[in-house]
Amino acid sequence: MEDYSLITPFVEQRLKPRIKCNYVATIQGRDGSGKKFKEKGRVLNLSRSGIFLILNQAIPDCDEVLVRITFPTGILEYGSSKLATTGTVVRRELCLDGNFGVAINFQKFRFL
Repeated sequence: MEDYSLITPFVEQRLKPRIKCNYVATIQGRDGSGKKFKEKGRVLNLSRSGIFLILNQAIPDCDEVLVRITFPTGILEYGSSKLATTGTVVRRELCLDGNFGVAINFQKFRFL
């Protein structure tokens, strides 16, 4: 797994426990100029209330996004499960490699 070290140290404020992971996610929303975007990202941790993922671009705080996370089932014939969610960007951090760490608080979700 790649090292996505953040430039600014983060102070832990989570209320729900999170698990470390490495899942693929697709994010849809609008960038800082209001233009629609769709981008693949990498989920680094998740909980019942949200996720933290790495993207190539920053998404403004308070923006609403659509997120689809792919969970491998571990059994090839079953493929994968997907979680579709809407959420609000609550934080973004610049990574040392130029990517952005983005924290998203779930509003609602469903399994596909």
